[in-house]
Amino acid sequence: DSGEIEWLARPFATADVAGHALVYGATGEDAVDRAIAVAARDVGVPVNIVDRPDLCDFIMPAIVERDPVVVAVSTGGASPMLARNVRLALEQILPAEIGRLDRFAAQYRGAVKATRPSAAGQKRFWERFFAGSIASEAAEGDQAAACAQMLELVNKPDSEAEAV
Repeated sequence: DSGEIEWLARPFATADVAGHALVYGATGEDAVDRAIAVAARDVGVPVNIVDRPDLCDFIMPAIVERDPVVVAVSTGGASPMLARNVRLALEQILPAEIGRLDRFAAQYRGAVKATRPSAAGQKRFWERFFAGSIASEAAEGDQAAACAQMLELVNKPDSEAEAV
Protein backbone atom coordinates (compact mmCIF):
# COMPACT_ATOMS: atom_id res chain seq x y z
CA ASP A 1 0.00 0.00 0.00
CA SER A 2 2.88 2.40 0.70
CA GLY A 3 4.24 1.91 -2.81
CA GLU A 4 7.65 0.77 -1.57
CA ILE A 5 7.25 -2.68 -3.09
CA GLU A 6 5.88 -3.35 -6.52
CA TRP A 7 4.30 -6.76 -7.11
CA LEU A 8 4.32 -7.90 -10.70
CA ALA A 9 2.12 -10.99 -11.13
CA ARG A 10 3.83 -12.23 -14.28
CA PRO A 11 6.85 -14.29 -15.31
CA PHE A 12 10.35 -12.89 -14.73
CA ALA A 13 11.77 -10.65 -17.44
CA THR A 14 15.49 -9.86 -17.72
CA ALA A 15 14.68 -6.13 -17.73
CA ASP A 16 13.32 -6.49 -14.18
CA VAL A 17 16.79 -6.30 -12.62
CA ALA A 18 18.15 -3.15 -14.24
CA GLY A 19 18.48 -0.12 -12.00
CA HIS A 20 18.30 -1.97 -8.68
CA ALA A 21 20.90 -2.00 -5.92
CA LEU A 22 20.57 -5.77 -5.45
CA VAL A 23 18.34 -8.62 -6.52
CA TYR A 24 16.87 -11.60 -4.70
CA GLY A 25 15.51 -14.63 -6.49
CA ALA A 26 13.38 -17.19 -4.69
CA THR A 27 11.27 -18.96 -7.29
CA GLY A 28 12.56 -22.43 -6.54
CA GLU A 29 12.55 -23.11 -10.28
CA ASP A 30 16.09 -23.81 -11.47
CA ALA A 31 15.76 -22.26 -14.93
CA VAL A 32 14.11 -19.07 -13.63
CA ASP A 33 16.56 -18.68 -10.74
CA ARG A 34 19.49 -19.11 -13.15
CA ALA A 35 17.98 -16.53 -15.52
CA ILE A 36 17.62 -14.06 -12.65
CA ALA A 37 21.26 -14.58 -11.63
CA VAL A 38 22.53 -14.14 -15.19
CA ALA A 39 20.40 -11.05 -15.83
CA ALA A 40 21.55 -9.41 -12.62
CA ARG A 41 25.21 -10.10 -13.28
CA ASP A 42 24.89 -8.85 -16.87
CA VAL A 43 23.94 -5.39 -15.55
CA GLY A 44 26.32 -5.46 -12.57
CA VAL A 45 23.72 -5.94 -9.86
CA PRO A 46 24.64 -8.26 -6.94
CA VAL A 47 22.28 -11.21 -6.72
CA ASN A 48 21.21 -13.72 -4.08
CA ILE A 49 19.26 -16.77 -5.14
CA VAL A 50 17.74 -18.32 -2.03
CA ASP A 51 19.22 -21.70 -1.10
CA ARG A 52 21.53 -21.61 -4.15
CA PRO A 53 24.98 -20.43 -3.02
CA ASP A 54 26.37 -21.35 -6.44
CA LEU A 55 24.19 -18.59 -7.94
CA CYS A 56 24.85 -15.96 -5.25
CA ASP A 57 27.14 -12.96 -5.22
CA PHE A 58 26.43 -12.47 -1.52
CA ILE A 59 24.86 -14.41 1.30
CA MET A 60 22.47 -13.34 4.01
CA PRO A 61 23.13 -14.52 7.55
CA ALA A 62 20.32 -15.66 9.80
CA ILE A 63 19.84 -12.77 12.24
CA VAL A 64 18.73 -12.60 15.86
CA GLU A 65 18.04 -8.97 16.72
CA ARG A 66 17.57 -7.67 20.24
CA ASP A 67 18.22 -4.02 19.48
CA PRO A 68 21.02 -3.01 19.74
CA VAL A 69 22.40 -6.55 20.18
CA VAL A 70 22.54 -8.41 16.87
CA VAL A 71 23.78 -11.97 16.39
CA ALA A 72 24.37 -13.26 12.85
CA VAL A 73 24.71 -16.91 11.91
CA SER A 74 26.16 -17.96 8.59
CA THR A 75 27.18 -21.20 6.97
CA GLY A 76 28.73 -19.40 4.01
CA GLY A 77 25.64 -20.28 2.02
CA ALA A 78 26.31 -24.01 2.29
CA SER A 79 23.40 -24.84 4.58
CA PRO A 80 20.79 -22.10 4.99
CA MET A 81 18.48 -24.45 6.88
CA LEU A 82 21.20 -25.16 9.45
CA ALA A 83 21.75 -21.41 9.91
CA ARG A 84 18.00 -20.99 10.35
CA ASN A 85 17.90 -23.74 12.99
CA VAL A 86 20.83 -22.20 14.89
CA ARG A 87 19.08 -18.81 14.76
CA LEU A 88 15.90 -20.36 16.18
CA ALA A 89 17.92 -21.94 19.01
CA LEU A 90 19.61 -18.61 19.77
CA GLU A 91 16.25 -16.84 19.85
CA GLN A 92 15.17 -19.28 22.57
CA ILE A 93 18.35 -18.69 24.60
CA LEU A 94 18.77 -14.91 24.33
CA PRO A 95 16.41 -13.01 26.57
CA ALA A 96 14.26 -10.38 24.93
CA GLU A 97 15.63 -7.88 27.48
CA ILE A 98 19.27 -8.23 26.43
CA GLY A 99 19.04 -5.05 24.37
CA ARG A 100 17.84 -3.11 27.41
CA LEU A 101 20.80 -4.46 29.39
CA ASP A 102 23.21 -3.43 26.64
CA ARG A 103 21.83 0.11 26.56
CA PHE A 104 22.07 0.33 30.37
CA ALA A 105 25.70 -0.82 30.40
CA ALA A 106 26.59 1.58 27.60
CA GLN A 107 25.61 4.52 29.82
CA TYR A 108 28.36 3.58 32.27
CA ARG A 109 31.24 2.71 29.96
CA GLY A 110 32.92 6.08 30.40
CA ALA A 111 32.55 6.01 34.19
CA VAL A 112 33.97 2.49 34.40
CA LYS A 113 36.88 3.46 32.19
CA ALA A 114 37.54 6.57 34.30
CA THR A 115 37.50 4.67 37.60
CA ARG A 116 39.36 1.63 36.29
CA PRO A 117 42.02 2.83 33.87
CA SER A 118 43.51 -0.61 33.22
CA ALA A 119 41.95 -2.95 30.71
CA ALA A 120 42.17 -5.74 33.28
CA GLY A 121 40.26 -3.68 35.85
CA GLN A 122 37.56 -2.84 33.33
CA LYS A 123 37.27 -6.49 32.33
CA ARG A 124 36.89 -7.59 35.96
CA PHE A 125 34.25 -4.93 36.53
CA TRP A 126 32.14 -5.95 33.52
CA GLU A 127 32.49 -9.66 34.27
CA ARG A 128 31.17 -9.03 37.77
CA PHE A 129 28.46 -6.68 36.54
CA PHE A 130 27.03 -9.02 33.89
CA ALA A 131 27.07 -11.96 36.31
CA GLY A 132 25.36 -10.02 39.10
CA SER A 133 22.08 -8.69 40.36
CA ILE A 134 22.45 -5.16 38.99
CA ALA A 135 22.47 -6.56 35.46
CA SER A 136 19.35 -8.59 36.22
CA GLU A 137 17.54 -5.54 37.57
CA ALA A 138 18.57 -3.43 34.58
CA ALA A 139 17.42 -6.11 32.14
CA GLU A 140 14.10 -6.51 33.92
CA GLY A 141 13.47 -2.77 33.73
CA ASP A 142 14.06 -1.65 37.32
CA GLN A 143 16.21 1.22 36.08
CA ALA A 144 16.05 3.35 39.24
CA ALA A 145 17.36 0.58 41.48
CA ALA A 146 19.90 -0.53 38.91
CA CYS A 147 21.21 3.04 38.42
CA ALA A 148 21.61 3.63 42.16
CA GLN A 149 23.47 0.35 42.63
CA MET A 150 25.57 0.88 39.52
CA LEU A 151 26.72 4.31 40.67
CA GLU A 152 27.69 2.84 44.02
CA LEU A 153 29.58 0.01 42.35
CA VAL A 154 31.38 2.25 39.86
CA ASN A 155 32.60 4.46 42.69
CA LYS A 156 33.97 1.59 44.78
CA PRO A 157 37.64 0.77 44.40
CA ASP A 158 38.15 -2.26 42.19
CA SER A 159 39.38 -4.30 45.16
CA GLU A 160 36.04 -3.74 46.96
CA ALA A 161 33.76 -4.35 43.98
CA GLU A 162 32.96 -7.99 44.58
CA ALA A 163 30.47 -9.87 42.44
CA VAL A 164 27.22 -7.92 42.56
